[in-house]
Amino acid sequence: MILPIWVATWELDCCQPDAVVGESWRASVFLHPGPPWWVSEYGRRLPPEHDELGVLEVDVDVVRPAPAPEGAALARVDGASIGVVGLQGMGKHHLRGRCIFEGHTGPDGVALDEVECRGIVRRVRRVPLLYEPRGKRMWVPLAQLDPIDVHSTLGRDPDRVPIRGTTSMHDSLLVDLELTPDR
Repeated sequence: MILPIWVATWELDCCQPDAVVGESWRASVFLHPGPPWWVSEYGRRLPPEHDELGVLEVDVDVVRPAPAPEGAALARVDGASIGVVGLQGMGKHHLRGRCIFEGHTGPDGVALDEVECRGIVRRVRRVPLLYEPRGKRMWVPLAQLDPIDVHSTLGRDPDRVPIRGTTSMHDSLLVDLELTPDR
């Protein structure tokens, strides 16, 4: 199974290992239902051609429910464990959403080492997000641009320094990980 995983560049800039096509990689993964956070939170829209980018539809078996609506359940999928945000029921579920890499802390209910997926990186894409200023020191995502294939997450563009009153760009990353089942 190939798991598309969204990665914030700051996670890698800080202290996480880069993903390289054809090499092994590991990631703590949480499935989030619905559109990207910035679409929900700021009322933005994805371009129609990007609606399905990085969206996963999968059957999971929940082994431990989320402790609260904003927490995460521990679930098994195709021999690996992932966190599922907001799922408080037990048993089998058919889900649709986006898998997000968490390298520092995840939602309550699941520890990062419980949902560490391992496998071989099959594809890496830079997905530029365009930001606009909001207030004096806040930047809000405005749009998602076309993805660009790269050889590794090292191919990300460094943040462009924003100029007051203009837009800024920041890359998200989408890593396709071919899972190696837990032993």
